[in-house]
Amino acid sequence: MIASLGRYGDFENSFISPLKVGGVMPCTSIYVKVPEDIYKMVVEASAEIIDMLAEFQFGVKTFSCKDIEPHVWDY
Repeated sequence: MIASLGRYGDFENSFISPLKVGGVMPCTSIYVKVPEDIYKMVVEASAEIIDMLAEFQFGVKTFSCKDIEPHVWDY
């Protein structure tokens, strides 16, 4: 949730960065039709890649990364 950085209000104060609670947060999974496009943007933005883009035997391509707060995202 990158938009919460540097903002202070009731909404933003409802969340805690994983950095402040020992680095453990749930993973958000998002289905996209073309994960290669998202992967390219994430790599260009220098995000931390957890799992490289890969295709699985059932035909799904997926990858995982962390944003700067560091929330985990799976596409």
